[in-house]
Amino acid sequence: MAASALYACTKCTQRYPFEELSQGQQLCKESEATGLGTECSDLELLPSH
Repeated sequence: MAASALYACTKCTQRYPFEELSQGQQLCKESEATGLGTECSDLELLPSH
């Protein structure tokens, strides 16, 4: 079974599946709760291990 790609949260840089990041700012739920005033225009695709 192939592992799905993980993407970095733009604030904490932890790796998450794309579906778990917020739309527009690409934040994880924890970072979104603390707030971040910038939007992300690209996601960094990180290799899964």
